[in-house]
Amino acid sequence: MFHNHESIDIPTHLLSEESSADELNGDGIKRSKLAQDLTDKLLKKTLSNVSAISSTARSKVSDDALIINYVPLAQAHWILLGKSKEQIGLCRSMFNYVIINYPHTRPMWQFVKDVNFENDEWKEQLQKDQRFKHHCASVQSAIKIVMDNITAIDEDLKNGWNQIWQILKNHIGQGIAIQRQNYMTECVTKAEISSVKAMWEKIIETFGIKEAGEAVTQEAIITYHQLLKQHNIPYPINLPKESLAFKMFSEQVINALNLTIETYTPERGFQDLPQKLKMFVMDCLMIEVCPTLIRKAFMDGLLKLLRNVLGDEAMSEINIHAWSKIYRILEQAIIWNIVNY
Repeated sequence: MFHNHESIDIPTHLLSEESSADELNGDGIKRSKLAQDLTDKLLKKTLSNVSAISSTARSKVSDDALIINYVPLAQAHWILLGKSKEQIGLCRSMFNYVIINYPHTRPMWQFVKDVNFENDEWKEQLQKDQRFKHHCASVQSAIKIVMDNITAIDEDLKNGWNQIWQILKNHIGQGIAIQRQNYMTECVTKAEISSVKAMWEKIIETFGIKEAGEAVTQEAIITYHQLLKQHNIPYPINLPKESLAFKMFSEQVINALNLTIETYTPERGFQDLPQKLKMFVMDCLMIEVCPTLIRKAFMDGLLKLLRNVLGDEAMSEINIHAWSKIYRILEQAIIWNIVNY
């Protein structure tokens, strides 16, 4: 029934805002009126198709029968938004929605970093931010390019492009894998790993690995919650210090860090680390957290432990950079396991 639904062709001059059809038309019907009529027609056709689907809900309908082309409706609506200069408003509203409903994405956007979400007028302040305006304008331009160039292409041509995208995807994946392998082999120098191992041995001797794990984890959780409050992200980690879960988690985290340091060899670097961390990732993977803030929080907890035991003078910029590499290696090994989970 749905395979033979009526198609609706959009006049060519409606598909581009740069068309001179209005000028040539003189006192005739304007494009905005044509677009409105087209939208009404498309909406009527869409509603009739939806009603037809509902009436046959009890029968066994194949997936192919439910394929309806809504693209012309979206194109017509986008043109109307352009006529009323509401396209940019739509893009800004979209990002407001993302910022409010997907708070874990906030650290990704430069224009959100200065926003004080405790201020009731934060939305108005965001609208004035030049970075926000520029980003929304870029998205608007991208959507316009897509809308102006949507046409039905030959099926063989479509398959050809899909194959090209798959080839590109495979090559990108291989490139990332090679880059990760090279990084884990060559990222630290012998001097850096020797310095890290010497400092770590002193931490274990002075503090004990279990106590070190609890200290790092506790400080990391405190910092993480502070960052959550700063970005107004409702993804807290519920691990009270006195709980058994906290003790087990902190022990696994510090053992993973210890394993990272011990895994290094001059010949292979840290290449063997992902396999060794497989069980750790399976046991400790957290879903509802913000990775960007977790990275900052963990490094803050680790550096505070190092300063408490070794002193501020021992934590030079060079040593801090070396420890940042160690965390990055641990993070890359975790990502490898997540990708191959």
